[in-house]
Amino acid sequence: QGARPAATSDPTVQRIVVSPESRVFDADTKQQPLLVTATMSDGTTRTITQSTAPAVGQKVTVEGSQLKARA
Repeated sequence: QGARPAATSDPTVQRIVVSPESRVFDADTKQQPLLVTATMSDGTTRTITQSTAPAVGQKVTVEGSQLKARA
């Protein structure tokens, strides 16, 4: 069946923020924890980190608050 089609009354994404804005690299685990939050048209916020996580091994950069995949 899958997901239902979006209704015109469903909130839409207005803004996406990636945190932290500056690098906080954990030298022990060699990881950069990120939190990706979407602000919706109805004023609510949703954590969307899992649905935006890069594929294993994919390189990404953070420019300001934007997550960008690199080739």
